Amino acid sequence: MVPKKPVVVITWQGAQPELPAILLNSHMDVVPVYEDMKGVGMAHLEAVRRLKGAGVRLQRTVHISFVP
Repeated sequence: MVPKKPVVVITWQGAQPELPAILLNSHMDVVPVYEDMKGVGMAHLEAVRRLKGAGVRLQRTVHISFVP
């Protein structure tokens, strides 16, 4: 951990948490490039939101992390 550089982890518990989990990672820093990881992070969140909204329960736990 680095001071003032938080790591955010969101967990969606699977039906069988003893199975190996899935980690979807994205970074939050700002870099001067055409595309960066913020779109990917939002895609991860939107996918989970839609799956949960549809009543889907995955077997594996999913972690979504946002790192500096």
